Amino acid sequence: MKLSKVVPRKYSAASARFVFTRQMLVQARQRNGKDPFVQEIN
Repeated sequence: MKLSKVVPRKYSAASARFVFTRQMLVQARQRNGKDPFVQEIN
C-alpha cells in the first residue's frame, strides 16, 4: 500500500492488520459468491 510510507511507524501494525482483515473479507465474499469489492470505510 502507498499509505504505508506516509503512516507513522506506530500505526504500521494496525494498518497491516486492517489490510489483512480487508483481504479476508474479500476472500469470504468471493467464497459466498457476493461482490468481491469492499467499500472503503474512512
